[in-house]
Amino acid sequence: MSGGYKPANGLSTFEKTLTPIKGAPTILYGHGNPEGVVAGLPGGMYYDIDSLDAWIKLAGYGMIGWQRAGLQPVVHVMTDTP
Repeated sequence: MSGGYKPANGLSTFEKTLTPIKGAPTILYGHGNPEGVVAGLPGGMYYDIDSLDAWIKLAGYGMIGWQRAGLQPVVHVMTDTP
């Protein structure tokens, strides 16, 4: 079959056709909280390799707008009822 796609360098057709999309959210990693330090686009993700926390860029452009994903602090209320 002439003109068909032939993967190069051992990559599958799928891997070879993936290209970065300009302005698309990215997956980043580093040490510590990304807020005020790491620039990203809304929808992007960041992994803190020290604490294993995941962060999602919820809003804004630049270095603000990151929110820690996953479990949030739980408030326990003590009562005197038997």
